Amino acid sequence: MLRIAILAGAAIGLGTVQAVAMAAEPQADLAEVYQSSRVANFVEGGRGDAAHPAARLRFWSGPKGQVIEYDAGDHAETIMLRPAGLPGGRDGLQVTTPDGSTWVVTLSAGALLLDDKSPAGVRTFVWEYQGPVNGRGTACGPCVPEDKALQFVRDAFVNAQR
Repeated sequence: MLRIAILAGAAIGLGTVQAVAMAAEPQADLAEVYQSSRVANFVEGGRGDAAHPAARLRFWSGPKGQVIEYDAGDHAETIMLRPAGLPGGRDGLQVTTPDGSTWVVTLSAGALLLDDKSPAGVRTFVWEYQGPVNGRGTACGPCVPEDKALQFVRDAFVNAQR
């Protein structure tokens, strides 16, 4: 059975559908997860423009399940990250990628720190506004506001690993 997931408004191709199947917890239809969830959006701080989009982390959680998405920017496909326990001595969680790599997401003062073991080192992700700009666009109903975003990630993902 081939299932196409709709992620952040874009259809994902066959290669990502296979990654979704590997990375997602056994759960109902992903569309149901997105429709019934809240989301905290984070963007790599200080980076990105129209020509070179910044990397993004999105944490979806609701009664039908949870999904953590990572988009590397530069028009890369979205991958699913899977919670894999707590990092020793840090407020955060370990996640695994579809290829089996382990990354660490740490909650810090007003931001998330992502250690993906890349040569670039630890990267900072700040809350990302999703909604109207200068009166144009639509409000993001499932989006968690900035003042609640880190606590949402802590409650829904970090505390779930304890």
